[in-house]
Amino acid sequence: MSDIDYLQWYRRYASIVDDWDAFERSLTLPLSTCIRTNPIKTTPDQLALFLHSDGVKLKSISGISGGFQIQNGLENPGRHWAFWAGLYSVMETVSMLPVSLLDPQPHERVLDLCAAPGSKTIQIGWAMKNTGTLIANDRDQGRIQALRQGLLRMGLMNVSTTVYDGVNYPKDAGYFDRILVDVPCSCEGTLRKNREVAYRLDNGKVRALARIQTLLLEKAFQLCRVGGRIVYSTCTFAPEENEMVVASVLKKYGPEQLTLVPAQISEFQTSPGLQEWEGKAFDPSLRHTIRIWPHHNDTGGFFIAVLEKKEEQGSPITKNRKLTATQSVKRPDQISRKTDHITDWLKLISARFAIHESEWDNYQFFSTKKERIAITAKDHTVPICPEVNKTGLPFMRANSLYPKLSTPIAQLMGLRLQHHYVTLSREQIELYMRRELITLHPEQMVHVSETGYVIVRYNEIVLGVGFIKKPGNDPPQLMESLFPKAWFYSTFTD
Repeated sequence: MSDIDYLQWYRRYASIVDDWDAFERSLTLPLSTCIRTNPIKTTPDQLALFLHSDGVKLKSISGISGGFQIQNGLENPGRHWAFWAGLYSVMETVSMLPVSLLDPQPHERVLDLCAAPGSKTIQIGWAMKNTGTLIANDRDQGRIQALRQGLLRMGLMNVSTTVYDGVNYPKDAGYFDRILVDVPCSCEGTLRKNREVAYRLDNGKVRALARIQTLLLEKAFQLCRVGGRIVYSTCTFAPEENEMVVASVLKKYGPEQLTLVPAQISEFQTSPGLQEWEGKAFDPSLRHTIRIWPHHNDTGGFFIAVLEKKEEQGSPITKNRKLTATQSVKRPDQISRKTDHITDWLKLISARFAIHESEWDNYQFFSTKKERIAITAKDHTVPICPEVNKTGLPFMRANSLYPKLSTPIAQLMGLRLQHHYVTLSREQIELYMRRELITLHPEQMVHVSETGYVIVRYNEIVLGVGFIKKPGNDPPQLMESLFPKAWFYSTFTD
């Protein structure tokens, strides 16, 4: 297929696009790079100030809280110190929309059934305000590991990850208040950022994907509680993967069990779902789904359906089984109750960094392996099955002469720690993130009284952890950077 006809596949949609010339032209244009603010670490105004001071020009995305389009000054947003500090995530504009329609709430139990690469998992965690139980699942171990890196940098402690085929996700995982089904698809809507998509499209692939997508949506119905919400989304235009999948599942369960909720996104131009395709008519309720065309909002393409579960299929699960299915076989011994070993380390952390011990009552702590302690949200529970890959965040390493907080926890909680911290200059940030030895001035040492681990800050933002190599206040003072190598050498994008 030559460059001249790489849009040939997309011409199958000429009859359903309102302005074909504008649509075709939009597919040939590069896609703008966008970011979204991490609300648990900073504010949109503060983030904009940091980036503007580095010569970055931003434009707010209308209707998306904390969303920015990068206009110039930041060619690679995954290589800026604010990214490494977890102040924002890189994601496409349309990827910011499904979670807003899912509308997750604090303290709920939510499942992201096809979670990798993780931008939507992150947004769900933000919306839940780092509370409750968020299960992020993907069947690929490598993709889950990459997703975990994003969770670490964003400081999300309310997430457990599972590695399981979503089609066969076990019912014993329990019921969820909300489920996101952002399915694997033919990705037609991503052409603007990856032209190679055009060379991989054919009818056989679309039909095969539609079969899997249907099974995934049916599984979400089975796992959703009565009255709960399911959001089904794709980044493709194919009706076979969009309206036809939703129509099939609606027909299977009927309106008494599953209904469509009108999907509405303010300040975005959307089109209603199709009523027919190639002579096949759909249920009129499919007009409540939405299509996002690239020429309407200068974005990629997307499809979103919002569904509500009305009744239970077959015999309802018993109350006792429902309760059991939301608890882990490891609870309460290793999750909800601190052991004396963990309590002793928390006391040392509190003493070194001048934080009141009662702060730790707001979280759960458990040992992940020898001399490692992890932390999660106080009301987080993990399912009996499938087996959980990881839960929460690493809290500290407990095998040292000095208590060492993890970088995610330092970034998340460091402003509450009132002793043994240093504040870097703007010029020192890159040295710190390259793990170089940093010479500190005396005024940077006023909150440090002895050698050991310290919290590293910059302008009311916590960057991570360092190690003071020389005790006392006589210059020069040297600090070893302990910023994670994996964070510096990797990026995380949607």
